[in-house]
Formats: sequence, structure tokens, C-alpha cells
Amino acid sequence: MIDAIRRNTAMIVGAAACGMVFTLAAPTMRMATGAPGPSVLHAQSPTTALLAVLSCLAVAVVIACIVGRVVNTTVGLFVLGAGVYLLANRSGTFADLIFSGATVRGLFVDFGLWTLLILGSTLIIFQIAGPLRDVEPDVNDRHPHWLLSKEAAVSAGAGALVLPVVWAIAQTPMKGQALAAVILGAMAAGLAGRLLSPHVQPKLLFVTVCIFGAIGHGLAMVTQSDVHREFIAGTVNPLSLPMPVDYAAGSLLGVAMGLGWAKSFLHHEEVEPQ
Repeated sequence: MIDAIRRNTAMIVGAAACGMVFTLAAPTMRMATGAPGPSVLHAQSPTTALLAVLSCLAVAVVIACIVGRVVNTTVGLFVLGAGVYLLANRSGTFADLIFSGATVRGLFVDFGLWTLLILGSTLIIFQIAGPLRDVEPDVNDRHPHWLLSKEAAVSAGAGALVLPVVWAIAQTPMKGQALAAVILGAMAAGLAGRLLSPHVQPKLLFVTVCIFGAIGHGLAMVTQSDVHREFIAGTVNPLSLPMPVDYAAGSLLGVAMGLGWAKSFLHHEEVEPQ
């Protein structure tokens, strides 16, 4: 009972602390028009916005590492995702982007930035909080490498599941709908990746959701000839609607929840001694 209270308190306090930290970066992402910026690159001062995001992320990663040590690594990443969620929720939408006159192609720079930040944050939290304790070795008593093994590739490939979920759910540029679509898609990716490769540490899954999000934006650009006209007509490709920061927040929150959900499907069989 006491242990459960300690773990829940650490998660709630950690999530709140990360959220408070990232709210400090939100004002720096406003565009020159005063509207919320959809990305760091489209902020009135991209340099200021980038420094603010990096500073807040560094503090939030420290908090997530502490929570990860108290509870586990998955919860630590979830706590970090809660902070990025607050930043994403206060950032601009696809509508803010296209009606500001900014180019949609600039989003790919932001996708690259958030992919690197999520990768670095994930590796740091795994290093400090430790590997997932419920990831058991395979039948050969071997832990596949998190990056260079076939099992890691299969796990990472599950990140593609975010695209059909986003396509089905994200029908308007409303921030809540875009975030919900990515979180649910990332949850499906986390569940599938863990079940398909139960013996590998799922570090790549948090990153591949962002990578496939960028691929989805690329596919949407190919299929759209006039994004402004299609947006007004309501026929814009749904894969265009979530912004890079939405994928960053959704990957951390959704994959963490998917990994937790997968626990109920995985049961380790104890090997009897010869």
C-alpha cells in the first residue's frame, strides 16, 4: 500500500512539475502575428524558442530520471511526455500554420529536431533509470541489442501503426483531436512493438513514431496540390494535421501507455532446473 502511494505520488508530482517547466517555453513559440506557433522554426524568434525548449527539456529529463528511478523507466518517459503535452497543447495548429503564410515544408526541420530530442531523452532516461525490468531474455538466455538486432527492427517498425490511427481520427485541425489521434496511434505502436519483440528494450519505439509522423506529412504533401483550397473545402489529408510537437508528446505518452498495457498479455515462464 505504501509503495503504491509512493509510486503514484512520484508520477503525479513529476508530471505536474514537467508540465510547469514546459509552460515556460510556450510563449517563445508565438509567431510574429501573435498567434501560437505550430513549431520552433515558425516562432517569431526561432533561436529564442529553440533555447527555451532545450532548457525546459533538460530540466524535465532530470525530473523524468528521478521518477524513473523511483517507479520505472516507462513511467519516467510518460512523465516527460506529460510535460511535452502541455507545450504541444499551447502551440499552434495546422490552420495557424497555413493561414500565417508559412511554408509547410519547414515542418520537416522541426520533425528532425524533435526526433533527435526524443532519442537523446529516451537514451538518457533508460541509462539512468535502468532497463525495463519486465523484459526477459529469450529462449537462448539472450537480450537482443536495442538498435542492431532483428528484434529491434521489428519493434521499431510497429511505429508505423500511428499513421492509420491518425488518418482515421484526425479529421479537424483542433489541437485536442490531433493530440488524441497521435497518442492513440502511439499506444497501438507501443502495444504491438512490445508483443512482437518481447525480449528487446523498446528504446527505438519512442523515436520511430516521430519518424513515421514525418513520413506521413511527406505522403500528405505528395497527394495535395493546393493545401489552402483543400483545407477550406475540408478535404485536406488527415496526416497533415498533427504538428511535430504533437508527435513528440504523443510518442512519449502513447508508447509508454502501450508498453504498460502489454504487460497484461505477457507472462514469463519460469524454466525448471535440469
